[in-house]
Amino acid sequence: VVETALIIPAAGSGTRLGADRPKAFVELAGRTLLAWSLRSGLRAGCGLTVIAAPADLLEEARAIADAECDSLNVSRSLVAVVEGGAERTDSVSAALARLETANPSFVLVHDAARALTPNEVFIRVIDALRAGERNVVPTLPVADTIRTVAGSTSSVEDLATSVDRSQLRRVQTPQGFRTEDLRAAHRHARQTGLSATDDAGLLEAIGIPARGVPGAEAAHKITYPEDLRTARARLQGE
Repeated sequence: VVETALIIPAAGSGTRLGADRPKAFVELAGRTLLAWSLRSGLRAGCGLTVIAAPADLLEEARAIADAECDSLNVSRSLVAVVEGGAERTDSVSAALARLETANPSFVLVHDAARALTPNEVFIRVIDALRAGERNVVPTLPVADTIRTVAGSTSSVEDLATSVDRSQLRRVQTPQGFRTEDLRAAHRHARQTGLSATDDAGLLEAIGIPARGVPGAEAAHKITYPEDLRTARARLQGE
């Protein structure tokens, strides 16, 4: 019986990173971002992982998964690879379909781009689910001063008053859910055409509020070339 499964949507193009391949398959210190993310999930004890990859990279994703399983002495059967979709929600839905037989109690959804997320963040999310939470999100405080935009010209923006940053949080992954709740949220999204930037937002739309647990600076999302350079520096400093 699988208690906790992990879904890694890895089908995005990642054009802002400026690479010649989908972001999850870009290398960071000898491993792809996908490999780093999978490694963290396996180490945290996720009993089954489903990777949603681009159609033309399914074999490469399988090879990455096999290599990480072998290096951690984990059965290759614990990682499945499915074809992802054009949108993130399509990829998560495809992965959820693959989990029908296993029917885990909980599912974590983790962005491959948050490749250096520490194991303890995964564990905090899982512990919160075990304690009864239904929509768990790792967060960090906002350090910068935040302002809203009142208007703009071609080169200059009119700034409104500052927003109280003590009430703001940066949202990370892995986000954790009860499996039946995540399925219901995706059904609702398909039926209504609802779009959200993450799965926590889909659950909020069906009345299940998000609850925060501490995230980590190392879980910063790799989106731009400078993020990749920062991640390399972080690894070199460890």
